[in-house]
Amino acid sequence: MGARPFRRAPHSGYFGLSYTHARISSLLTGTIVGRRDDSDFLAFDASFMPTLLLPNRNLDGAYQRVDLNVSYAVSHRIEVVSRFQNLLSQHYNETFGYPALPFTFRSGVQLTLGGETWKLK
Repeated sequence: MGARPFRRAPHSGYFGLSYTHARISSLLTGTIVGRRDDSDFLAFDASFMPTLLLPNRNLDGAYQRVDLNVSYAVSHRIEVVSRFQNLLSQHYNETFGYPALPFTFRSGVQLTLGGETWKLK
């Protein structure tokens, strides 16, 4: 029997829902990841080098992550953008020992400079 792939969940999924109307657009995405094998790199081989042997089955736990992106077009050159990441504020590790950020919010203005003068008439 073969071993499970390193840091790859045997079960995972993704979904995305988008909405666009006039000047407003939004995107709701979700990622679902099952438990994964990982290594804490504490095992050493005969030459005293870290090994990727996996006595650590299901070391990385399962997690769910939901993100929301919203934008509003003030004009054809100015757009206000907001991103909400990890809406559930779930505590998880994508890789053993490196915790992911909790709920994160980013907002800004996107400016479009220039025009479409490159198009042939």
